[in-house]
Amino acid sequence: MRRITQEELNVMLDQHALYWTEIPGADPEDPNSPQPLGQELNLDEVDLSGHDLAGRDLRSARFVECNLAGCNFTGADLSHSQLMRSDMRGSILADAILMGTDLTGCIM
Repeated sequence: MRRITQEELNVMLDQHALYWTEIPGADPEDPNSPQPLGQELNLDEVDLSGHDLAGRDLRSARFVECNLAGCNFTGADLSHSQLMRSDMRGSILADAILMGTDLTGCIM
């Protein structure tokens, strides 16, 4: 399992936020329409333990089989994210939005 630093993660989180930024005139059904600016967050089998993700837009992010122990998710939007089989012991989820989040097999 590779470790990602907080600084590396912040860059990825900024790209993920750009992905969800609305583009005027964009039509997801039209292949000629402007494409998202950023990149969806897709992390599998990484160690993010102790990192700060508070207040971040993590909609539809993928954190499968990750070490998320001790992470701060306070106020983060984790709607429709995938956190399957991740270690979340000691993580802070106060005021986090978990609608549709897949927590199957997580260690809490």
